[in-house]
Amino acid sequence: ATNTICNKNNGMLTIGQVIGGTPFFIFSLNGQTPSANTVYNNLASGIYTVTAIDINGCSITKTIEILPSSGINNVEVITKNATCNLLNGEIEISNITGGTAPYLIALNGQAAGNALIYKNLNIGNYTIIISDAKGCTFEILKSIESTPDLNSFNLQASMASCNANDGKIIISNVDGGTLPFSYNLQLGNNTNNNGTFNNLVGNTNYTITVSDIYNCSKTSTVFVNKEECCKDVFIPSAFTPNGDNRNDILLPTYSDNLLIKSFIIANRFGEIIFSSTNKNESWNGIYKGKDCDVDVYFYYLRYWCPVGDKEFTKKGDITLIR
Repeated sequence: ATNTICNKNNGMLTIGQVIGGTPFFIFSLNGQTPSANTVYNNLASGIYTVTAIDINGCSITKTIEILPSSGINNVEVITKNATCNLLNGEIEISNITGGTAPYLIALNGQAAGNALIYKNLNIGNYTIIISDAKGCTFEILKSIESTPDLNSFNLQASMASCNANDGKIIISNVDGGTLPFSYNLQLGNNTNNNGTFNNLVGNTNYTITVSDIYNCSKTSTVFVNKEECCKDVFIPSAFTPNGDNRNDILLPTYSDNLLIKSFIIANRFGEIIFSSTNKNESWNGIYKGKDCDVDVYFYYLRYWCPVGDKEFTKKGDITLIR
């Protein structure tokens, strides 16, 4: 008898020489119809009864066992999906049960080898065939999928105030990727998980990177503007040049960095009664050596701001009170 191998019905039983009796002999396997056949193939493991019968009807019966020979029963396979649409999937053969070592492993028809870990795999289906020392094989199908790539996100920037680092960036509407997300502000290497960055310097370009749990990432830039400091020009609506040292002069308040191109005050008849390009020069309510009348006067201011290289104008009226 030849035992089975690889857990298959491939056992064999061969009947040899019959001693005694009178030829011609016929044989019965497990009570089947007798025949002259002496070889029985494709048998499962188990106990078999063989009866030999001679030409005179005399018979003899014997039992014989075909033993199982275990092949590979199970293979544990761990897959790691690809991330970010990259070729970084993995298949790991973690445990082989049954069969006879050593084992050879073939992935998708490639040459068989003893590697247990396969890296840098693309998404798709993979056929794994494991062979043992007796030629027993075990086949298993595994799939590698991909986590969604991180496609885009929105950036909203709020300008910084004139004299403060209070700019702001808010990140929203992240498309793709896998939660949770982290947000990195490249300047200062500041990372958080809420997508908001405060206390930012104005007139600055910022690089933002959003990453998901698999380190899929997307990078974009946004410019945080700064409020024009030169717009912070204050001109009083009235002054009282009466010699009491309280509001006796008209002097606009300017930012330190602007340049006065022209500051003009005119009366209601359009006559220019004061003109200056010096931001530290004030008007005392006197024209040609005489006190001007109590009245409403009109001003026109033209100045240049180095931030953004811009020129501005401002006009309005002033009431002279005594």
